[in-house]
Amino acid sequence: MYSHIDERRRYFCWFLHEAFSIEMEAIVEVYIDSTHKTNNNKAELFAIIGEENGTGIPLGYMLMEKKPKEDSALYPREVTVCCTRFFKYARDLGLNPTLVRIDKSTAEINGIKVSI
Repeated sequence: MYSHIDERRRYFCWFLHEAFSIEMEAIVEVYIDSTHKTNNNKAELFAIIGEENGTGIPLGYMLMEKKPKEDSALYPREVTVCCTRFFKYARDLGLNPTLVRIDKSTAEINGIKVSI
């Protein structure tokens, strides 16, 4: 588990590969997505799902504090920094996929360019 509660945008990351006996190095394809406006707690959940033998396996999650939309203008790229760290932690655990599937989230795309 990686926690960043002392920063302006608080978030923490955790990984489940050991619970499912998954070798991160063996994962070739991942799906990355996040929730959007699905809870009242001002939090966003990011997930990395790996594909193993045709089955999706949860590899890691990041729960991030959601700030008001206007906040992005005051603190640009803040979500990208959080995503970059999350993906870097996954890479440090051995994840190095050849195929990454994501939607059009700018923060996720920029984080992947740097990390995975």
